[in-house]
Amino acid sequence: MISTLEYILDPSKLSCDLVYISPEDACEVMLLFLQSAQTYRDMNDPMSLITIRDRLLPKKSVSLRLLALKVAAFFKWNILSENFRERIPNYLQRILVLDLLELVRGEVSNPNEHVSIPLETLPPETVLAVSLYHRWILNNTTQQDVIPKPRNTALITGPATGSNVVNLGAFTQMMDLTQKQLSQKVDESFTVLEKLLKCQTASMPSVDAFVPPDPSGRDFIFYFDKSEMIHLAEYRIQLYYDLGSYCIFKKKQQEAAGYFRSAANIYSQVDSSTFTFCKVQQMKLEGYLAACEVVTESSRRRNVSLAERLHESIKNNFEDTLEILREDNKVRQIPIFMRDLLEYDMVGAASNGTLFDAGALIANVRLLNVVRRVIDGMPMLENLKSLVIDGISDGARVLLKHFEDASVTFQQPEKLRVRSFLHRICSGSGVTSKALQRALMDSKLNIMYTSEEITEITGGRFSPSDPPVQAEYLDVATEPGKAEALQRLISSYDLLVIRELISTIGRLGQGKQVWAFSMRWEIPIPFQSTIMGLPKGFLQDFAYICLAKSRELTNQEEYIQAQSFISAIDEEVRQLLVQQNLSAPSTGFPTASKLLLMLQWESYLIDCIRALKEWPRRKEEERQLIKNCKFCLSTLNAEFSNIQNVLPRSEVIEHLTALLLACGEWDFLIPLTNASRFLAASLEYPATLAAVSLEMTKNRERPNRIIANALWELVSAAFAKAPLLSGQKRNNTGAVATDSASFKMNHLSNFCLHLCEPVTLSVMISCLCQLYNIVRDEVGNEILVEYPGFWPPNVPNPFGYYSIAVFELLYSLVDRALKLHPRNHTWLKIMGDLDFTQDRYNMAMRWYIEACISSSDCFSVPVPKTVMDEALLRRMIKACQKMQKSTEAAILCQFLEPPDYAVAFKCLQEKTSCDGMDSLYPCIWDMAILEFLTAQHTRRGEPKKEDTVAQAGLLELNSNNNEEIQKEAICQRKSRFLRALAREYIVL
Repeated sequence: MISTLEYILDPSKLSCDLVYISPEDACEVMLLFLQSAQTYRDMNDPMSLITIRDRLLPKKSVSLRLLALKVAAFFKWNILSENFRERIPNYLQRILVLDLLELVRGEVSNPNEHVSIPLETLPPETVLAVSLYHRWILNNTTQQDVIPKPRNTALITGPATGSNVVNLGAFTQMMDLTQKQLSQKVDESFTVLEKLLKCQTASMPSVDAFVPPDPSGRDFIFYFDKSEMIHLAEYRIQLYYDLGSYCIFKKKQQEAAGYFRSAANIYSQVDSSTFTFCKVQQMKLEGYLAACEVVTESSRRRNVSLAERLHESIKNNFEDTLEILREDNKVRQIPIFMRDLLEYDMVGAASNGTLFDAGALIANVRLLNVVRRVIDGMPMLENLKSLVIDGISDGARVLLKHFEDASVTFQQPEKLRVRSFLHRICSGSGVTSKALQRALMDSKLNIMYTSEEITEITGGRFSPSDPPVQAEYLDVATEPGKAEALQRLISSYDLLVIRELISTIGRLGQGKQVWAFSMRWEIPIPFQSTIMGLPKGFLQDFAYICLAKSRELTNQEEYIQAQSFISAIDEEVRQLLVQQNLSAPSTGFPTASKLLLMLQWESYLIDCIRALKEWPRRKEEERQLIKNCKFCLSTLNAEFSNIQNVLPRSEVIEHLTALLLACGEWDFLIPLTNASRFLAASLEYPATLAAVSLEMTKNRERPNRIIANALWELVSAAFAKAPLLSGQKRNNTGAVATDSASFKMNHLSNFCLHLCEPVTLSVMISCLCQLYNIVRDEVGNEILVEYPGFWPPNVPNPFGYYSIAVFELLYSLVDRALKLHPRNHTWLKIMGDLDFTQDRYNMAMRWYIEACISSSDCFSVPVPKTVMDEALLRRMIKACQKMQKSTEAAILCQFLEPPDYAVAFKCLQEKTSCDGMDSLYPCIWDMAILEFLTAQHTRRGEPKKEDTVAQAGLLELNSNNNEEIQKEAICQRKSRFLRALAREYIVL
């Protein structure tokens, strides 16, 4: 606890102690001095009084107030800082600045006379005292909405009584009265500060300038010569800044721009590191200049961050975006998530028609993002083939050029990452690899490799110095020559090289098949059994390895090269058949014929995978795919004696049926339910969904619920928890092992994530939404169901289902549906409901706003009431309340019919809000809400009431207007508000 008495007796001790305390603690000391000064009010003892400007005051009170001024002087009179405002009550701040006026010069002790006196002739120390008082008034006025409550109200000393305790109500009234008095003087203070700009000198009283009264005497001493002169430039910068800040507060942007421009011009001519009095920060000053749309030479010269430049580029329709990203690849300042969002912004701008000829620009941005990800060692999310080959002309050379530009700042880790990346993607025989191989030969980046490595890369082989093959891929320890050949075989995708290596390894294998040397080569079991039926030797190894590599390429989305491997196997097998027909036709013929048919099914599978991945397809391609799929699936009826034992495996059936569903070939799929009992699991979902979708399109108003029940039973059974049977044990966590349930859920998930057609997606989403509402069992918090009357209203045991699994599949399915059909407002609302149920309110608002955008053509027409219904508005209001965005919630209450005034008034009474607050008042059209706001601001003494009064007085909101004028005014404000929400929640 600080004793004020020891400082009164020895004022020099204060200067020594202030050296060791922080500005925050100094505010506490100042508060103690000012509070204690209010307690000494005994005027009866003449020995305890002192004369100050012809006034008798208690000597102890004067000493304590002088000590408070000494603290302010020690910290260079920085008494308008945030620490000062937060820790010292408003009325004590006023006492402090008035004390300085009274103690420095008596002729300026009355602030009401400052407007009329010649301020230009004031002494330097008086200039500071006068300017500090009026700067405090302006600063206090602009900060009045955020005046903090005292941290410990019970310890605040009342100025009007001698007690040490004052109740909160009295203290609040006192602060409100002080604030009201100050608001009436603010215009005069503004005028005084403008006059003070003409002063040529100013000085700050130092700590030693104030000498408290001697215990034996009745006067105090103020040393005018112990003041520190203030540089005229920083003095004027501070005043210009304060005047501009007040103009911004009063929404006078043009006047504010003039003051800030003057401050910036002076700021650019002086060294800010020498400032002692001025507390203006260059970043804040230029921020105000930007808000006033003023660009100065200093802001042009300043090294603006790349993130700021990127934001500015987006505002200017992506001007200089590529140059910014190239520079960022060198310094790596912009977070990768901002660069990813940039891609979405450009795609959105291109789709909206605001960005023309966007193809090459977007492809370049994606390539630059690939470079950044490689440099940082992050996973690459892009399909490199779609960028290098399909996205841009000569994409391989462009990609390597971006790497070259960034390589000037590479350290050793970055060099290794780029080297490994280029080595990996160039060491292949696909279209992408070949294009990059050619480009690498002409690139400066080839200096990272030796000539031997360049030769190996262009031949499709990894270099021995950086082998990609890990030990677990080799089944046995092999000789050095064979190990090198196996590494080359595993990494190569060149058919000629593979043929040569299989022959070479086969000769060294001493009877062991080549395909058995690596565990990396895996093929489906039906293929294994069929290929094992071929004669041992080259054909068996070649077919096995090529099929395994074809599947690898399919997973890497290299579909054309994957098909080439299937064609190579087909060609080898047909050559075998020709030889057997010439010599011994009976040997191996059935196996070879069966393999040819299975290869045909595999080719159809690759085509379907590609079509579903790149959906939608061109009509001519779609017709050929449908024909192939129908031919393959027709074998399930097995009327062909030659192929009745060669059934397509389940993976082939799942993709082929998914493609037929996407193409709307539902009539063909429905009879397949009873086609094969061995493949019932692969056919029941597509056949049943096809029947429901066909019924939905034919009888949308009154569909047959019996057909829908079949799909409902299949879907609900997939998520049902398995009962605990007799003899079945639980695991360590207490859960029952449910392999069957897990298989069903995985099978349903794979099926759903291959859907593309809107009707099938709607039916499946609707079914999962209904099931999720039932198993979640939260009345009043259900998600939207598109066809609520189509599904059963309940299930026997809602707790007997995996609700989390239902949610995850539903979320993934809606996400896929929106990627294929992004303007479906029903699915957008469902996505918002799903995020809302998980308390992700910000994301929920984003989806709700996107639903409104898609249904109103970016708010060019009113949002249909079928989209923005009461349920949606209630959720938006609740989401805003949860995020403490009270003003937005109150405005949304107007959208309801009738408006919910109870919720709106409750929201507007909140003292803190994380939204635009009064900047959103022009979006209010309801007179009851405007009157409530006006009364509330008037009661609080806030100047915001001027905005509400002005808004309520607009002619277009007059209740006597005809209905068309009122409706037009409401539509304009709705559109303005929804656009503001779109800017807030959606990256545009």
